[in-house]
Amino acid sequence: SGVDDANASLRAILGSRIESYKAALQQMSSLKDFRPDKLRHLLAEQERKMTMEAALRDHTFHAERMDNELAHHRRRLEEVDEQRAQERAATEARIEALELEGQSQRKAA
Repeated sequence: SGVDDANASLRAILGSRIESYKAALQQMSSLKDFRPDKLRHLLAEQERKMTMEAALRDHTFHAERMDNELAHHRRRLEEVDEQRAQERAATEARIEALELEGQSQRKAA
């Protein structure tokens, strides 16, 4: 439902923010001087990194889905082309048979 989707989306956003804070704090712990401006900078850097990674995952997912759809459509087009070739061959055979039938009727008359 819409509420469940919104809750899941909110959880994902909050989880991402928590991970960003965690990574920024871990980086700060390795530094000798703790400054709020440095923490804000590291946090922004971590959030930017995580956003880029999420965008790349999303892009990869959609690109793979589009590749699969393209492969499906290509297979379907090949099937339709084969069917048309068979229909064309059957029509040509039928025309040839009718022509032969017409020739035999003219000879008989």
